[in-house]
Amino acid sequence: MSTFETRITLLFILGMPLLAAAAASGEVPAPCQVLSAEVWSSIMGYTATATPGDMLCTYESKSGGGQFRIMAVVGTSAEAEAGAKRIRDLQPKGNPNAWRGVVETQGSVIFSISLFQAAPTDSTASQLQKLVAAAKQKLPK
Repeated sequence: MSTFETRITLLFILGMPLLAAAAASGEVPAPCQVLSAEVWSSIMGYTATATPGDMLCTYESKSGGGQFRIMAVVGTSAEAEAGAKRIRDLQPKGNPNAWRGVVETQGSVIFSISLFQAAPTDSTASQLQKLVAAAKQKLPK
């Protein structure tokens, strides 16, 4: 497991008590339906397969991959924003890995998108923004 994946895993573990309780309060959308392999592939520029998991969808190809995770569904969008802020605050400041992962909200849903890359590329930030926008289109407002 790379350092980036280890840090993301640690971030999820640290935030789980907050998120586990919050996830029980709402219906969780199917992650691979929110961000399909086709959408991921068109944004990233390579053909990926999607593998669903528990509140997540993992994308794999020979060229790269990543993960879309529904972290929690809470009561209100304000609660979602507050929860996402707490998670972001746990991330190390000035970490170059921040360019390969984001924690965002849409309505009452807190989600993350991570790219599995050895190092960020010139297009990483733009690709993350496009993936976030695509996920937000499919999530309830």
